[in-house]
Amino acid sequence: VLETRKMAENGGVLGGVLHEYGEKLHAFESGEIGSNKVVVVLGGLTDGLLACKYVPVLSRAVQLKGYAVIQPLLSSSYNMFGTNTLLKDVEDLTKLFSYLTTTESSGRKKAVDQVVMVGHSTGCQICVYFCLRLPKEIKSRINVKMVVLQGPISDREALGLEMPEKEIKSLLIKAKSLMEEKRNKEIVHLLYGIAPVNAERFLDLFSKGGRDDMFSSDLSDEELGNALGHMSKLKTIVAVSGRDEYVPLNTYPKLADRLAAAAGTNAEVLFLKNADHGLSSNSATNEFVNFVVNRCEGTGGIKRGRGRPKKFKPEIDNSAKRPRGRPKGWRKFKNEKIRSDVKAPKRGRGRPKGSLNKSKISHSDMNEPKPGRGRPRGSLNKKKRSHSDMKYSVGRIKSSGDATDSDAGSIERKKGRGRAIGSLNILKPPGASIEELEEQVAELENLLKAKSTKTRLNKISR
Repeated sequence: VLETRKMAENGGVLGGVLHEYGEKLHAFESGEIGSNKVVVVLGGLTDGLLACKYVPVLSRAVQLKGYAVIQPLLSSSYNMFGTNTLLKDVEDLTKLFSYLTTTESSGRKKAVDQVVMVGHSTGCQICVYFCLRLPKEIKSRINVKMVVLQGPISDREALGLEMPEKEIKSLLIKAKSLMEEKRNKEIVHLLYGIAPVNAERFLDLFSKGGRDDMFSSDLSDEELGNALGHMSKLKTIVAVSGRDEYVPLNTYPKLADRLAAAAGTNAEVLFLKNADHGLSSNSATNEFVNFVVNRCEGTGGIKRGRGRPKKFKPEIDNSAKRPRGRPKGWRKFKNEKIRSDVKAPKRGRGRPKGSLNKSKISHSDMNEPKPGRGRPRGSLNKKKRSHSDMKYSVGRIKSSGDATDSDAGSIERKKGRGRAIGSLNILKPPGASIEELEEQVAELENLLKAKSTKTRLNKISR
């Protein structure tokens, strides 16, 4: 549907408007700036603006559909995720939507009323938790059309791929003891060497059943249903990567199907077989962006695979001109090449077999002789007449015993090239008698015989 390859190759250059939606809280808007339809992109741990390579591509793509892209900086953005929880993220997003739905504060012509949420990695947990705890005052103002969970991984299982199990257990014990002592804000670990994590956040992220533990493969169907069941009223896309570096081997696509089942009948899976966690390749970016844009417009259909929706009807492109040679009544469809009940011609440029060309007429339909090239053999030329069609010839005049003077007067004088041998060249004016004509015929026959004899003698002498 969209040419996103060139967009991806152009890099992450993105222009837009920077908003301050709260005290020291900012959001960057791009795409169709000022639109009432927005796509809110939320990154994962250590992410902020331009969390993934596909964000600029997505912004340019949805702009064509009238959407703006909002990238909010939350209190947990960048390296501050370890000292803030999902509760704080919901509080910040509530401020954001309060700002966007008020035209006076945001300076928009139309207040935002249609929202698509796209979460990446731990941003998926933010989307799910926000939909669970969506305040009533915001719920009455906006319509969350769709939630896209791109790379919904388990932070608990991802940490197990990077850190020894013994070290993780000791940190969990330490965090639990601090929580019992009501010292939940105390730092227990410096994650990745740059991000401090307090006791409460460490348990949320890395303990089984924690607040952020929504996508682990060892959770039962019932536990997954408790975490994602409230999403059943929303259109949800679970987009997973076959080569996600933060997911244990042989986890997808089976886990993705379980997540979609837990999210309800309105959820569907997008499995990107050769993609990594952040969809860094152009092919993965193109496939993901096109999929999301199609679903934003409602042309995808829920849980119907690659096929059309059940009530799909192709739209007729009335502006399409009938190509040269196409049969009358032909119309080009936006979603189909040619209508199935119209057979396209297969002769040259499209002229059907046996049809008449405007510049050339079939011999069988000729009413008058055609001069110049292409005249059919045996047809009449306006300048030359066939011997068989001459009104009077030597044989006919001789054999006609009832010819009258009026008949002789009707014979036209033929001169110049093309006069048939044996045809009459009348030297006398009309009204000559039959006897005089017969004498002229005899003289002409003698001249012809003499001429033919002379020709033969010339050939013999040569």
